[in-house]
Amino acid sequence: MRAKALQEFEWCVPHADEANIPKQNLYGWLAKVSDDLGLKADAERYDKLAKEAAHQR
Repeated sequence: MRAKALQEFEWCVPHADEANIPKQNLYGWLAKVSDDLGLKADAERYDKLAKEAAHQR
């Protein structure tokens, strides 16, 4: 189910603004699921994007 969650969260990225999903949360979820799947580089990239989004608020 994690792979499906990753796919769904990735679909949300370009739609986050219109769906009113905070990008910090979305990228955080992507980081967590990527880490759970062993995708360390992706997890680190999403974690960085989550931190950047937090600073843009």
